[in-house]
Amino acid sequence: MEKFSHFNMEGHARMVDFGDKADTHRTAVASGRVLMNPHTLEHGIEILRDYASEYASIHTSNQKNDKRS
Repeated sequence: MEKFSHFNMEGHARMVDFGDKADTHRTAVASGRVLMNPHTLEHGIEILRDYASEYASIHTSNQKNDKRS
C-alpha cells in the first residue's frame, strides 16, 4: 500500500509543506443533497425571504446614498 504524506502513523491528517511544488491548474466539482422535514424547509424559506428582503432594503438605501455623493 502506498504511503500518503498527508497522514501520520495513526492515520490523522497533518500539515504538508507544498511550497516547492509547481503550480498546476485544477478544477473541482462538488454536489450535495439536503434532506429535511417539510416544516423545517418551509421555516427556512421564510427566514431566507426575510433576510433577502432586509438585504434588498439596505442595499437599495446604500445605492441611493452613493448617488447623492
